[in-house]
Amino acid sequence: MLAAGTSQEIVDEFARISPIAWSHIAFTGKYNFRKSDGDIDVDAMVNELEKHLKRYFWKVD
Repeated sequence: MLAAGTSQEIVDEFARISPIAWSHIAFTGKYNFRKSDGDIDVDAMVNELEKHLKRYFWKVD
């Protein structure tokens, strides 16, 4: 995002809504990860988060 010239305000908003900042949420319940091969596609996660930010938070002049 910084390489693309994204403003610091948008980067800060991204950090605020990032799952890493969700310390107040308890993910209780029953989860099944057996179908996963254990690989986490971080690039895909970042792309989805950025797509969400662009849709809801980017200000178009």
